[in-house]
Amino acid sequence: MRRLVYIIFIAGILNSFGAHGQSNADTSEVRANELLEKLAFYPLTLDEKNELRHITFYIQNKGFLLEEQHRKYRAALNYIDKALYIWHAVKDTLSEANLRKYRGLLLGQLERYNEGKHEIHIAENLYGLVGFTDGLAVCHFDLAKVYGLEGRYDSACFYAQMAMDHWDAKKDTFRIVTVRNLMIHLNLSNNDLQAAAELVRITEPFLVYRGLHWLPMIDFYFLGYEVHKLMNSGDLADKYHTLYYDRLVWLKQKEIEARSTYAPDS
Repeated sequence: MRRLVYIIFIAGILNSFGAHGQSNADTSEVRANELLEKLAFYPLTLDEKNELRHITFYIQNKGFLLEEQHRKYRAALNYIDKALYIWHAVKDTLSEANLRKYRGLLLGQLERYNEGKHEIHIAENLYGLVGFTDGLAVCHFDLAKVYGLEGRYDSACFYAQMAMDHWDAKKDTFRIVTVRNLMIHLNLSNNDLQAAAELVRITEPFLVYRGLHWLPMIDFYFLGYEVHKLMNSGDLADKYHTLYYDRLVWLKQKEIEARSTYAPDS
């Protein structure tokens, strides 16, 4: 009975989002609502389960796009909440953990720091339930980001180092560069230029890894420029500035509009 009431409640929330968020609700959200209403009374078929799963990914990806490309955190949160309700309703623990962790970071961007950290700690517990240790490491990374947004740099660096220890042991180049970039940013924010410059120095050799995704690469170039500009290291600043903008031009030729995660809003 409690599950029935909960699913009806979730369906009502999706209806509410559709009614208040736009004049004509997205057909995918209408269909998700129909499937949740059915789930309140009858099991879904395998095809219906797969359909609801695809719709939920579609909804959450709309939120990702708003945050990653447009930095519209409040609008992104609306879509993330819709998707999170569905993952919880269908008891997909791993997907719920992934999205709660991301929701925590969004709340941090909205300066709702305690709520954000609480959401990430819930994600940690969920990852623990399914035995996904990599999930704990990404939670530590996002906790570092939220503490950094809050200006609590000691705590931010503590969690960033926890994440680094995990990925370093696994020799995961993408994650190592990504976490090091955050650590550079945190030290820059805390006005510790020497520590930031040392992190740039020890991270640069990882950039030769051929399979490295472009995002940690442009983040590194942008941060390298910022560090050496502040240190008045003209040649090095020029080097990273050129590498950053050359990579942006290369991405644009591939029809990818990009900028560093750490670049300020224009």
